[in-house]
Amino acid sequence: MSFALGYVVLFLYVAAHRLTAPFELEWMEGGMIAHALRLKEGLAIYAPPSLDFVPFFYTPGYPMVLYCLDQIGLDLSFSLARTVSLLSTLGTMGLIYFVIHKESHGQKSLALLGIGFYAALYRSSGTFYDLARPDALMLFLLSGSIVAVYYAQCLRILSLAAILMSTAFLTKQTAAVFFPVLSFYAVFKHRWRGLIFSLGTLLLCSLTILELNEQSLGSFWTYIFEGHQGHVFYWKNIGLKYWRDLIFLAPLTLFLPLLWFSRYTPFKSLAWLLVLHWAIAFFQRASTLDYPPHMYYRELFYETPRWLILSVPLVLAFLLFISKQWGQSLTQRLNAYWLWIYIAGAGASALNHSTQWAYSNCFMLLGLAFSISAPLMLNDLLGSKLKSKQQWYLWAMILVQLTAWLYSPHAQVPKNNDYRAWSALTERLQDYTSPIFFPAHPTYNAFERKLKGKSAVHTHQMGIRDVAYRGGVRDVKKRLHPKDHIYHWSAVITNGRTHNPYLAQGYYEANRWLYNSQDSLRAKTGFLTRPQSLWLPKGPSAPRSILFNHQALSLNFEKDEPNSAHKTWADYRWSTQGSAFAHHPLCKKYWSAEGNCGASSGALKSNFEAKGSLQSTIHLDHSQHLSLLAKVITSKPVRKYKPRSTKIELQLINQKGKALARSTVYSDAKWHRIVLIPRFDTLIKQAENALILKVIDQDSKAYIMIDDIKVDQALDL
Repeated sequence: MSFALGYVVLFLYVAAHRLTAPFELEWMEGGMIAHALRLKEGLAIYAPPSLDFVPFFYTPGYPMVLYCLDQIGLDLSFSLARTVSLLSTLGTMGLIYFVIHKESHGQKSLALLGIGFYAALYRSSGTFYDLARPDALMLFLLSGSIVAVYYAQCLRILSLAAILMSTAFLTKQTAAVFFPVLSFYAVFKHRWRGLIFSLGTLLLCSLTILELNEQSLGSFWTYIFEGHQGHVFYWKNIGLKYWRDLIFLAPLTLFLPLLWFSRYTPFKSLAWLLVLHWAIAFFQRASTLDYPPHMYYRELFYETPRWLILSVPLVLAFLLFISKQWGQSLTQRLNAYWLWIYIAGAGASALNHSTQWAYSNCFMLLGLAFSISAPLMLNDLLGSKLKSKQQWYLWAMILVQLTAWLYSPHAQVPKNNDYRAWSALTERLQDYTSPIFFPAHPTYNAFERKLKGKSAVHTHQMGIRDVAYRGGVRDVKKRLHPKDHIYHWSAVITNGRTHNPYLAQGYYEANRWLYNSQDSLRAKTGFLTRPQSLWLPKGPSAPRSILFNHQALSLNFEKDEPNSAHKTWADYRWSTQGSAFAHHPLCKKYWSAEGNCGASSGALKSNFEAKGSLQSTIHLDHSQHLSLLAKVITSKPVRKYKPRSTKIELQLINQKGKALARSTVYSDAKWHRIVLIPRFDTLIKQAENALILKVIDQDSKAYIMIDDIKVDQALDL
C-alpha cells in the first residue's frame, strides 16, 4: 500500500516543481491559455480562422474558468492554469477515496490503493494531471457527476449531477461517453427523478450550445463538431491497437477487471472472447518489436532491449493463471454501476486513442474508471474465501504493475538549463519590436511584452494544422507574405518539426538556435518540440560586419549605399580561388534572402560549370558556432522529395588546414540555414581561435548562393 501511495508523493513533487515554469511544459499549454486571454481582451474564441486566432476543438469550460479567476484578481498565467488542473486532480483523488471507502465498508487500505492507482497512471496518461489543459478539470467534474448520480437521495442532488455532467461536457466533449451510463442508471434507480437528470443535462448542454453557436455566427458548431469530423478516425486502433498498447503500458487495467468479470458473468464465453482478442493484440506487438520509436512506449524504463516490454504482461498473465480463480463464483459483488463506469472509461479512452493527433492523455478516462472500480473488484475477489496463496498472487500482480509504472520525476521537471535557455531567448527577442509571431508560444506578447488588445495573442501552431482540412487559415499568405511589404510581425519564431505555409516567401531564417542539452526548453510531454528558428522579414538590410584583426569582415555582403558601385571581395575581407565567385558579391533588387546582396558561385549568368572557392578568416571561441544561409541551384530540375548530393561543401578549418566542421549542401533550390559546429576539444588547444570559413564549389552542374553569416552560442549556455 505504501508503494502505491509513493506515487502520490511523486506526483505532488513533480507538480510543485512545474507549477511556476513560465513556458510550455506541453506544447499546447500556451494555446489553451490563449483562449482565456482572448476572453480577457474582449475577443471571441470561436471566430473564422485567421492568424489572429484559431481555437482548439474543445468546448470553452476551462478557459472560461481561467478568465473568471482572472476577473476576481488572480492574474492569468501558466501558474494559475496549472493550479486549476492540480486542484482538480486532488479533488478527483478525494472522490475516488470517498467512493471506495464507502463501498468497501470503511476499508481505508483499498481507498488509498485507488488513489495510488490514479497517481501511478500519471506518466502513462501523459502527465496531464497538472498541465494547463482541460482534461483534469473535466475529470473532476465528471467524477462529481458519477458520484452524485450514484448516491443521490433527492432531486436536488440529481440536479447537481446534471449541472456537473453538463459542465464536464462543456469543458471537454469526451465526458459525453459517460452520459448514457449515468442516464440509464439514474432512470433505473430514481424513475422520474432520474429522467429529470437526463433531460436536464440534455437541456443545459443544448441551450449552451445554441447560445454559443448564435454568438459565434455558427463558428462554434464548425469547430467543436464538424472540426472533429475532419480528423481521421483510425478503426484499426479501436479494434486492436488501443488494446495492444494497454496490454504493454498498463496490463493490470485489463487483467484485473477481466479476472473479476470471469467470476461475475454467467456468460463465460464473453470472458474467453476477450482473452482471445487481447492475445491477438499481444502477439501483434510481439511480432513487431522493430517498431519505430513510439510516443506511448518511450517512457517505459524497460523498453530497451525491446523484448523486455513483453515481460510485464506475461508475468501478470502467469500470476492470473496460477491464482486458479478464473470462472469461480463470487460470494460478494459490487454494484453493476461501477462495472459500467469502467466500460465507459475504457470505451472513451478507445475513442480518444483512435482519433488523429491522439496522445497519452487519451488514457485518463480509463485511468479514472479503473482507479474507482478496480479496488472494489479486488475487494470482491479477496472476500470470496480465497486461500492466502491465492490472495498473494493478486497482490503480486498489483506489485509487478506498480513497479512497471516507475518513472523518473526529473524527466518531467524543468531544470536550470531550461530556465537559462528561456531567459536567453526572451533577452534576444528584445531586439525586435512588438508584436512577434510565436506560433508555439502564443502568450508571448501578452506575458513577456505586456501587449493588450488584438496583438496580445495570436493563433497556436496546432490551430493552423487543425483547419487544414477546410482549406487552412485564409489570411496566412497575406499576413506572412504581404504584397506591400508592410509586416505586422517584426519576427517569427518557429519550433522544431513544425511548418508554417508561406513563411519562407515573406521571411528568411535569420538564425537557428542550438542547445547544449538535448532536453533544454523541450516540451516534457506531448509533442517534444522547442524553439528553433528566428525568421525576419525579407527586404533591404544594412551592412553587418564583425571585427577581426582590427578589420571589418562583412557577414551579409550588403553595400553601404544601395546605388553605390560594387566593391571587390578584398574590400569585404574575403578572398576567392577560381572563377566561380567572380570579383564581388551578387546584388539583386529581389534577392530572396537577407537584404539585396549575397555570394554566388554562379554569379556570371548562372554559370553552372565555373568552379572555385570563397573564404575568409573568422574568430570563434570554444563556446561559439557559425551558421549561414545557403541555397543550391542545379542545371536540371530537382525532384521534389529527392534532392541530389553535390560537390559543394562548407568547411571550417584551422590554420593548419584541418577541417573542424564541414557540411555538404543538397540541391533542393531552397534556402537553408546551415550550422557549422567546430569540434571544441580541438579548438580549445589552439593558441589562436582563428578559423577559415571556406565555401567550395567543385560541381559543374550546380552552383551555391550564401548569405547572412552568424556567430552565435547555445541558448542554454
